[in-house]
Amino acid sequence: MESGGEDLDTIGEKLKIARLEKGLTIGDLQKITKIQRRFLEAIEADDFDAMPSDYYTRTFIKLMAEAVDLDARPLLRQFDGEPDQQFGYTPRPERIEGSRKARHEESRSKVAIFKSYIPVLILILTVSLIIGGIIFATVMENKSEPMIKQQPTVSSVSSEDKSKDTTEEDSSSSEEKPETDMKIVFDRENNGFTYFDVKRAERPLTVSFEGLTAPCWVGLAETPQSAIFYQYTVKPGEVVETTIPEELDTVQITLGASSYVKMKINNEDFDFNPNNTASEKRVIVLNLAASDD
Repeated sequence: MESGGEDLDTIGEKLKIARLEKGLTIGDLQKITKIQRRFLEAIEADDFDAMPSDYYTRTFIKLMAEAVDLDARPLLRQFDGEPDQQFGYTPRPERIEGSRKARHEESRSKVAIFKSYIPVLILILTVSLIIGGIIFATVMENKSEPMIKQQPTVSSVSSEDKSKDTTEEDSSSSEEKPETDMKIVFDRENNGFTYFDVKRAERPLTVSFEGLTAPCWVGLAETPQSAIFYQYTVKPGEVVETTIPEELDTVQITLGASSYVKMKINNEDFDFNPNNTASEKRVIVLNLAASDD
């Protein structure tokens, strides 16, 4: 049994055909995706052993597919060895048993039963109204004013006590209003890592990324050794947002092309390059447990 030619194409062949149809060279693709030429050529040759890891292979396949207007999901499923998703089916509607006449008779029977209960309902409603009126009249009678009015009891409070109470209330209210303005302080920059202390930040922290003139890959993890819990390739003009888990005391944010993205933390602009260093890839480390000195 023969299969269609498209099903036999490898990942690399599909990407290469799409690139050629768009009239792009490997050099053009390198400028768009910021991926090294040798990795682009290796993927088009299906030489995945030449890649640093499966994580980078999946990321590069996604970036290449987006650059040539291909849907990356079938390619990633093919890389993972998963079958293509099959179309579901629409179940046939069940046949409604019973004739129209039988349904009509059943409806008439229900109406007749309801009509038989109407007199009982009217009687119950009438009795309820009478009882309610009696109860209301009794309550209003008990609330009427007595024949002899009692002299009101006047309690005097000295001005000194009032002043003392007011002072205590003002003191307690001032203690219940801690300072909550977030403050992000630059700590140091070392070996491509930029460290910041985040003070008085409302948890959980939200981080947003706005794409500028080219795509930028972002990844968030607790430490360099821990797994990435959020990653995304931000396109120009796109704004994405994620939430840092409340239990984390530190978070590491990696920007693949830092000059093509802007950041905000809790909806406040964040300058992640205060020293204006020229490093394109940037790793930002936020200390969320910093004390407010």
